[in-house]
Amino acid sequence: MSYSSVVWVDDPFFIKRQRVQMACSFCRQRKIRCDGRNPCANCKKYSTACTYIKIERQPRNNKPSSRNGNDDENNDIASTQKRTSLYDRD
Repeated sequence: MSYSSVVWVDDPFFIKRQRVQMACSFCRQRKIRCDGRNPCANCKKYSTACTYIKIERQPRNNKPSSRNGNDDENNDIASTQKRTSLYDRD
């Protein structure tokens, strides 16, 4: 890591943005930053109804992908053996 990429906290121009827990449906649809207020600044600006809808997320799958597992390795060996056995028949 180079020193130029390090952000110092003592920097007077450094402002850390607060992350909003949930964006309103308008901001989510337009993929713009929501300030989390009711109504938010974007909804005020565009004169739209500001509604917050809780979206249920799917739980993360913490299992290792089958691409990195030994299953692919075994399948590759089996398919190679099948192909080479075709040549052995001649």
